[in-house]
Amino acid sequence: MFGIERLQAIRELVKEKKSVEVAYLSKELDVSEVTIRRDLDKLEKEGLVEKTYGGAILIEKSGATLDEKKYKIDEESNDENQCFQRITGVAAKTIEPGDTVFIGGSGMGLELVKCLVDAKDMIIVTNNVEIAMFVYKQTDHKLVMLGGEIDMVSGNVIEFDQLDELLIEKAFITADGVDLQYGYTVNEKNEVRLYKKLHQVSRDIILVVPSDRYHRRGLVKMAPLQSIMTIVSDKEMPEDFKAFYFENNIKVHTSMLN
Repeated sequence: MFGIERLQAIRELVKEKKSVEVAYLSKELDVSEVTIRRDLDKLEKEGLVEKTYGGAILIEKSGATLDEKKYKIDEESNDENQCFQRITGVAAKTIEPGDTVFIGGSGMGLELVKCLVDAKDMIIVTNNVEIAMFVYKQTDHKLVMLGGEIDMVSGNVIEFDQLDELLIEKAFITADGVDLQYGYTVNEKNEVRLYKKLHQVSRDIILVVPSDRYHRRGLVKMAPLQSIMTIVSDKEMPEDFKAFYFENNIKVHTSMLN
């Protein structure tokens, strides 16, 4: 069971039972108590549970006490995270032991590294501070954080020359829009620069993008559709894109979750 699947299982158990014990979850999900405690830490940060001695209890919230504007922003962020949660588990299954992988700085990247907590023998390269801190604190993977100036809004390093020294097996990126005419598009020019560098040093670039970004356009063209040969999405991918990928021998991995 991948980390994201285990977290969802714990969420469901907590909502059903209102309180759970670490020992019970460890036995039920067949993982160590240390792993369960890490998972409960994450759910506590989400605001779902309050940790107690030896377990956790469900937090029953009333929306009436929340600031409406903040609530709306949090809901939108949560919706995006849920989109990526549906498909990053599928993306994680494309990684093999010993792979050196690049994981880009985005909501997708953070959800993907959450799926890799229990994986073994992996080198993770990233340009994002939040992803790097998660890998450093929550996993045993070897970590390579690209150096250079950091964009204070996105938390992404915007200098990519260090990639010239690396050999990447799989590079995971996303796009803000996918269009049959304009290809893969993004909202930041630095993402285009990053893609071009990854294209030079990576054996395989894997685009992880939920179905609601198809038939949409970002501000800047990143790459033509034919240039990326592995796609991860969900089962709601539009039929015309499925046909295009099939006709061009582009490999597609889809989640069966809604």
